[in-house]
This record gives sequence, C-alpha cells and structure tokens, in this order.
Amino acid sequence: MDDQERKRDVMRDVARVEEILRRWDPIGVEPGVAGPADEYDGYAPSLVSLAGGGATVDQLAARLGELRTGMIGMPANEGDDAAIAKQILEALSAPSDAPHSPRKPKRRTERDEGVYTCPSCGESIVVPLDPTAGDEQRYVEDCPVCCNPIVIHVEFVGDDEPARVWAEAE
Repeated sequence: MDDQERKRDVMRDVARVEEILRRWDPIGVEPGVAGPADEYDGYAPSLVSLAGGGATVDQLAARLGELRTGMIGMPANEGDDAAIAKQILEALSAPSDAPHSPRKPKRRTERDEGVYTCPSCGESIVVPLDPTAGDEQRYVEDCPVCCNPIVIHVEFVGDDEPARVWAEAE
C-alpha cells in the first residue's frame, strides 16, 4: 500500500469516527442540527490512532470518558462511552464499502483535511482544514495523542493541489 492509499484509508476511518462522535454528543448540541456539524471532529484522529494501535473497547471508552469529563467538562457516562467505543471499533473493522452510518457522509477532498506528523511522538495526525481562514495559516494545538503543544502550519497553494500541512514543536 502506497502513501496515498494509506492516507485515503486514514481519512476514511476518521470520517467514520466523526459520524459516530456526532451520535455520542455529550454536550447535547445535535451536531449539524442545533450546533456545528464538526463539533467533535477534532477527537476522531486520536481515536482512530488508538484503535489502529490495538486498543480495546474498554481503552477507547476510557479515552472517551477523559474527553467527556476532562476536555468537555461534562459528567461521566461510562455506559454511553462504552457503546460508542464499540461502534468505533466495529466501524473501523468493517470493509471500506460496508455501510457505517444511516446518513451518507460528506465527500471529503484533499482541501478538507490534511495530515501532519507530530514532532514529539511521531504519530500521523489528520486535521480538518479551513481554506476560508487564509492561504497561509499557523496555530498552536496540543497533539491529540501525546498532548504536547505543537505549531501547525497550513498552506493552500492552488485550487488543484492539496494543502501542505506540517508541524513543529512549540
């Protein structure tokens, strides 16, 4: 499998997890209805990475619990987190052409998402991109895997070219 195929597979897996996280919805904002459709999308890459590393339902549920209580500030709900963790593992183990959501997912392009390698832990991270924020972007974000702060750079170079995305330690 070449790098492009691997990237497409990761992006497909992230999109699957994003759809599942919209059903998780610990805040109750109804992503895409009463709140932004991408409310929880930032959590998907780290969950895909955990699952790809062999995480169990319990380990994924624990990570969802950390996100729910630590990042989002909502009360714990271990049953809901375990059910969503199970759905994530099932979706990621399904063949790529198997249905994974009652809704048809938005078709993603290379301008919607980018991939960078964390300079601290070496993980490949998929991030959503916003071309409306300018052709050159720079922002600080914690790595979703190792939690170290990193500077993410994004450059949109042309309509027919994928965005350039890279990261450096803060």
